[in-house]
Amino acid sequence: MLNITHALDKRVGVATGHDIRGRSVTPGDTALNALSNATPIPAQGMLHYFNNEGPDRDGFAQVLQSLGAENYVYRPQAEKLRAEDELRQGGQPNLLLFDPNDRREIMRNSKLTPLQARFVRLPMADALQVWDAATNAEKAELSQEFIKKKSAYMKKLHNEGPGPQANDRTYRRLIEMGLAE
Repeated sequence: MLNITHALDKRVGVATGHDIRGRSVTPGDTALNALSNATPIPAQGMLHYFNNEGPDRDGFAQVLQSLGAENYVYRPQAEKLRAEDELRQGGQPNLLLFDPNDRREIMRNSKLTPLQARFVRLPMADALQVWDAATNAEKAELSQEFIKKKSAYMKKLHNEGPGPQANDRTYRRLIEMGLAE
């Protein structure tokens, strides 16, 4: 079954050399995408051997895909960080190797500085330790992300009720800092 959006995307890539998101598309990528579009779903698993996923996909993953299910090979955090850094530096990593949630996270974090991107991943207790060790310039860089993280943490604690707040060291620390709402 052909996907109309992908078909339009491929036409744009052939005509302009860029995909619908404005990223450069090589002639090889264009040819592989066109071939993938014209290939029936049960046979598309074989195409993964022509891209980076080939050796990582087992038989079960190929069976799932032949039935039309989307499945992705697990990518470690380090690969996500490398993709973010590459985007941040103007590169074009193959984000199709990641599942849609990871792609969104990579795109969102690539707009942050490396320090901010690492900071947003930390649990609040660890983020406070980084905050304590940060210089004034680093605190200025992290301040917006710190406020977002603190607000999300406070909202989570508020939803859990008053019991967890009383025993939570991180919550008490935020109160000491004058940041509790």
